[in-house]
Amino acid sequence: MTTRNIEIRRAAYAQLRRGSAPAGIAAQRPIEIQRFYVDTSAHGRGLAHELMRHVLARAEEAGNDVVWLGVWESNARAQAFYRKWGFEVVGEHAFRLGEDPQRDLLMRRLLNTGRAAAS
Repeated sequence: MTTRNIEIRRAAYAQLRRGSAPAGIAAQRPIEIQRFYVDTSAHGRGLAHELMRHVLARAEEAGNDVVWLGVWESNARAQAFYRKWGFEVVGEHAFRLGEDPQRDLLMRRLLNTGRAAAS
């Protein structure tokens, strides 16, 4: 019998959260992309696009009408990715990281059409 060591690593994951949405996110059944991560070793392989297709399909299947998220104002790469998927900036959220004030941009996408919901 041969023993093999297999290393398993997570390359990407997403977390959705149901519940109310902040002002600027008009929806009957909103859902938040609370976490969306792709390991840097997997960048450029299409994994983020595959994961987003999956996330949006699950949200639509669950009957959600808007998907929204917060993205750090200085994360231009993530903002460009979300814009490619039909998300638009509709507001902002200020928070503190230790003593440092930070700002997230709030982005949303209307499900089933790919256009933003009306405010």
